[in-house]
Amino acid sequence: MNNFEDAMINVRSAFRILYYFNDRILSLVKYIEKTFGIPCVWDKSHWIEPPIQGRNNLSKRKWGWNWLSLFCYEFHFEKENVKFSIFLQSDTGAWNIEDWSEVDNFTNINESKTRLLFIFSNSKEWDISILLNKHYQELLEDEYSIKTKNNEIYFKAFDLVKFKDEKETINSLNILITFLKNKGNTNINIISENK
Repeated sequence: MNNFEDAMINVRSAFRILYYFNDRILSLVKYIEKTFGIPCVWDKSHWIEPPIQGRNNLSKRKWGWNWLSLFCYEFHFEKENVKFSIFLQSDTGAWNIEDWSEVDNFTNINESKTRLLFIFSNSKEWDISILLNKHYQELLEDEYSIKTKNNEIYFKAFDLVKFKDEKETINSLNILITFLKNKGNTNINIISENK
């Protein structure tokens, strides 16, 4: 086989792996939704514009990331006075450069991580744009908070491997609950261990 044929085998393999990864992420979000008893009410991709069907679609898309929308993705949960988001950071290696089209300049795959950031805000209005836009580099931290005039936004990050099975997931969610209690947020508890 030539190099191009080998590359196409790798592409097919990558798409199959992405299917399983995406399916795992969606299952985990549903599990957390059930465990906390708080529904995921909306979700969206960040910094990436997923393609939409229609005419002249290709001219509006600037890069291949637009077809990989779970690369940076937010799942938002709300119920009564509780609001939070889970932000999927599929490859922290992208955070060391500004132009994500320079994939060869990402941090080495073995040094990068795949993480979930649990983001909370003390405001009634949900706006984490200050975190995502002005404090971009801080998204590599394990914990971080920003105080503004009317709000505090804070997050706790976990490597995705901390959610590899039900036992690890419940342990990580308990660590999250302790973190939240230390922040004065007592509104989130495990209501079901999905037995």
